[in-house]
Amino acid sequence: MLIALLLASFCLLYLPGKAVVSSVIKAVNIHALENLEKENESLRAQVGRIDSRITMLDASFGAMLAESQIFRQIAGLPKLEDGVLAVGVGGTMMRFDDDLLEFDSRLARRMNSQEQAVDELLRRAGLVKISFQDALARVTEVSLRWSHLPMLTPTSGYISSTFGYRIHPLFHQRQYHTGLDFSTPTGEPIYAPADGKVVRSSRSSGLGLSVVLDHGFGISTVYGHCSRLVVESGQEVRRGDIIAYVGRSGITTGPHLHYEVHLDGRPTNPFNYLLDLFPERL
Repeated sequence: MLIALLLASFCLLYLPGKAVVSSVIKAVNIHALENLEKENESLRAQVGRIDSRITMLDASFGAMLAESQIFRQIAGLPKLEDGVLAVGVGGTMMRFDDDLLEFDSRLARRMNSQEQAVDELLRRAGLVKISFQDALARVTEVSLRWSHLPMLTPTSGYISSTFGYRIHPLFHQRQYHTGLDFSTPTGEPIYAPADGKVVRSSRSSGLGLSVVLDHGFGISTVYGHCSRLVVESGQEVRRGDIIAYVGRSGITTGPHLHYEVHLDGRPTNPFNYLLDLFPERL
């Protein structure tokens, strides 16, 4: 009888308390879920805004890639192939936040998709950077070559003798003329046709007072029969600088400039370089 009474008293005291605790726990969980849902709703809004920005960045990088293709063509480089433009990668697996995936799988997948999109944008940004760097390096190289290309006529006057075989005006023998002769009065200025460095500025046996310029890239130029030299060996010159004046020093029949262009140490026809005489070559 006593045991039954004790059991009855225990049930009256314990069971209602358990129900109360259970209700409290349930209320706390509901409140936590509501807070979590609010946080996720805010997160969804942020994810939506990030989606919009990713779309805008993707369009911007697409335009930049198109511009880099044009720049590459201007620089004389081949266009990037479609396979390169895809900037694809392989071997990666989708990564999810386990808690978020369990609570909101759609949001988890959207965030993972954003991460992959950002990775792709970074790869495309790297591709754009490299492409522009390649084109800029090529343009710089071409610009340097053009500045060192002897494409301007070095003095005024008319061409009295061309490159190739001729009858020498003094020796009356058939000889190979290794340059051009510009017939012009004594004292006419002689201009550097391109950037370069003075290799020699002195008197020689046949050309008299003469100048030799090294333009780099295997190209050098020679100026003979001068009346006065105004540059020294080792001096740097720019296209258009006066380097000497026309005269009749050395072996010559009259005042003129003997002009040579050498490529890799061998005389070549200066006509191939004088773009101001042949503007259609530009």
